[in-house]
Amino acid sequence: MTISKEQQAEILRLYHVEKWRVGTIANQLNLHASTVRRTLAQDGHAPIAASRPRLIDEHLPFINHTLKEYPTLTATRLFMMVTARGYQGKISQFRSIIKEIRPKRREAFLRLDRIQGEEAQVDWGHFGSIDFEGYQRPLVAFVMTLSYSRAIFIRFFVSQSMSCFLQGHESAFSWFQGVPKHCLYDNLKSVVLERIGSAIKLNPQMVSYSQHRRFSIRVAAPARGNEKGRTERAIRYVRDNFFAGRKFKDIEDLNQQAIVWCATVSLERDWQDDRTQKVKDALASERQVLVPLCEPLYPCEERRDVSIGKTPYVRFDLNDYSVPHRYVHTVVSVFASEESVRIVSGTETIGTHLRRYTKGMRYDNHEHIRELREWKRLTSNDNSIDDLMRCIGPSVKELFDGMSEHDYSMLDAKRSLRKLLEMYGASELTLAIQEALRQGEYRVSFIRQRLETRRAQAGKAAVLPLILPDHAHRHDLAPIKQHELGQYEQLTTRSVNGGTEDGNK
Repeated sequence: MTISKEQQAEILRLYHVEKWRVGTIANQLNLHASTVRRTLAQDGHAPIAASRPRLIDEHLPFINHTLKEYPTLTATRLFMMVTARGYQGKISQFRSIIKEIRPKRREAFLRLDRIQGEEAQVDWGHFGSIDFEGYQRPLVAFVMTLSYSRAIFIRFFVSQSMSCFLQGHESAFSWFQGVPKHCLYDNLKSVVLERIGSAIKLNPQMVSYSQHRRFSIRVAAPARGNEKGRTERAIRYVRDNFFAGRKFKDIEDLNQQAIVWCATVSLERDWQDDRTQKVKDALASERQVLVPLCEPLYPCEERRDVSIGKTPYVRFDLNDYSVPHRYVHTVVSVFASEESVRIVSGTETIGTHLRRYTKGMRYDNHEHIRELREWKRLTSNDNSIDDLMRCIGPSVKELFDGMSEHDYSMLDAKRSLRKLLEMYGASELTLAIQEALRQGEYRVSFIRQRLETRRAQAGKAAVLPLILPDHAHRHDLAPIKQHELGQYEQLTTRSVNGGTEDGNK
C-alpha cells in the first residue's frame, strides 16, 4: 500500500515523539501494521519488538536461510515446511510476515539510446467511441513515434483491423517522408500470431508489408516497458494534450485536426536529448537518413469473400450493399477501404459504394434496382400488370413500384389482386388501393382488410371466394365433342322395318 508523504511524517512523529507502538499507530491512522513497519524501516529505525514472543520467532532462522537460498519460494510452500517443524500459527499471518522479510528484487534498466532513422515504435491507443447515425463504434488511434527525434504521428480509426493497421503505416511513412530501418511493436495480433518464449510466429501479411517497405519487424519482450516507452508516453501525451476536450464533427474532421497538431504543437516541444532544440529540429535531421518512399503505395484494402443469397445484396461490416441482380447465388470479393466498398466478381468490378459505419442499414445503387425491375418485367410471363391497369387504373403501377422497393413478392400480389377484383369489383378495389397508397402501405393484406371493412360498414355480408377443384377448371377449358346422331337414326329405322317384316311373316 502506498501512502502520502504527510502520512509518513505522521507515522515517524507518533513513533519517535509520542512513543506509540506500531499497532496503535496503525489503528489511529487506519493503516495496516505492515505499512507502518515498512515506513519505519525505510527511515532506518526498526520498530520496537513486541513484549510477547511470536510463534514464528523460533522458526525465523530457518525461514531466512531458506529464502536466501530460494528467494522465489512461495509462502504456501514455506508454511508447509515450517508447519512440519512445529509451527502452529495461521497461514494468513504467516504470509504477511514472509512478505516483510522476503529479500526484495529491484531490477535496474539501462537507458536505451537511439540512432537517427533506426527505429519507430508503433501501438494502438483507445479513445472511447464515436457516433455514426446513432450507432456507436470504438474510436482508436494509430500512433507511430520515431525513437530518435520523438516525432509523433497519429491517425484515428474505428477498427483495429489489418487494413487500418497498414493504412496507418502508409500515412505515417508518408508524413515522416521516409521509412525507418526497424519498427518495434508490442505483442499485437496484427503482428504476432503466436508466441512461446522467444519463439515468435509473425503475421504473414505484416511480413509481406515489411518486405514491400524494406523495414524489419521487432517485437518487444513481455513486461518490458522500457523497450517501448516512447510510444506509450506518446499515447499519454496525445490523450492529454490533443484529445482532451476537443470538438469534432466526424472522424474525417478529427484526423484533419490531428495532422495539424502533429505538424505544429507536437513538434514545438523540447527535444529530450538536447533542451536547446525542438523536436522539429531533430525530425528535420532524421528525415535525411530515413529510407525514401520509392515503392508504389501498398494495397491496404480489407478483402473478404462473400456469398450472395437470393436478394442482390452483399452483407459487409453489418450493412447491405446492392449488386446487379445477375450475381445472386454467387461468391464475390469485397475490397473495403476507409472511403469505399468495392465489390468484384472475378476481375470485374460490379459495384462501388461509399463506406458506411452504421448497423443493419441497406444502401442501394439506383441503377441496380432499375435493372432488376426491368428484368422482372421482361422475363416474367405472369408478372405483367397491364390487364390490372386496364381494369383498375394507374394506381396499380404505383402500388407495384412500392412493393418492389420493400422486397414484397409482386407475383403473389398480382394473383391476390386478381381474386380481389373478381370478388369485390373494380371500383371497390380501386378505392382500397388508393387508400393504401395514401397511408404508405403496399401489402395486399392491408388492401383486403380495407375491402372487408368497407363492406361491413355498408351492412353487407362478407364475400367468400368460390373454390372449385382443379378438374373443374380443366373441364371449362376443354371443348365438348358433339357426337354423330346418324347411327341412332339407322338403328331406329331398322327396328321399325324389322318389326314389320316379322309381322308379315
